[in-house]
Amino acid sequence: ALRYNTALHEGRKSLLERPLSVRTATDVCSVLQNAPVSVRTTPGTYIGDGASGLRRYTPPSGPDVISQHLAAWERFIYSPHDLDPLVLMALLHYQFEAIHPFPDGSGRTGRILNILLLIQQELLDLPVLYLSGVIVSRKNEYYDRLLAVTTHQDWEGWVLFMLKAVEDAARDTAELINDLRAMQEMTSLHIRDALPAAPAMELAELLFTVPYVRIRDIEARGLAKRQTASNWLSALADAGILEESRADGRQKVFINRPALEILTRS
Repeated sequence: ALRYNTALHEGRKSLLERPLSVRTATDVCSVLQNAPVSVRTTPGTYIGDGASGLRRYTPPSGPDVISQHLAAWERFIYSPHDLDPLVLMALLHYQFEAIHPFPDGSGRTGRILNILLLIQQELLDLPVLYLSGVIVSRKNEYYDRLLAVTTHQDWEGWVLFMLKAVEDAARDTAELINDLRAMQEMTSLHIRDALPAAPAMELAELLFTVPYVRIRDIEARGLAKRQTASNWLSALADAGILEESRADGRQKVFINRPALEILTRS
């Protein structure tokens, strides 16, 4: 999720504006994998326990078959069905996970596509609903419900599970946003004390948009030139507002630890 959000911050916002499609799914998975991906070409993929070899579900195999299923998945999105957007999301998510199109990252991709669909359906303005967290926290029931559709056509149980997940995620997200806003306001006050001449509100907003912030992030926002940005971040680290680190042994990264603690507490 952090990698995907970082990719959006670095200029790939077109993913949010693009109609949901097979191409969109492929591009999302490529961002998550940090490399170009394509549909599975090798057999042997299954959903189950890798340690014991227990197979709970075997998705379709062969690039032609997978591509045909994905094409049908995309056609269904835009077919005349008059479904409630949340029900449509649940149905599409089952279909996508049943196809399991990519060698790795299909689950994470499918969970992000849920949010992109809700944006496309105008239920969300921004990708702020952390539905993935609720699904992952209920992983066993999630897989049981998916399998029950495959084996017993229990669509009702699956849709109700997903609707409850949306409800709980919405409550959790509202609480998280409120906590982040309060922390951002407090951080703005601390920045004003540490850097009286700096744009405290704009800097605080950046630190809560990009919890791992670099000098170039401040430059890209047009808040300051490189040397000034470097001085600001060093001063904020000295004041204990940020934590200085080095991502690759060379480039400095400044971490907004309070923001990360809120984002990862669940």
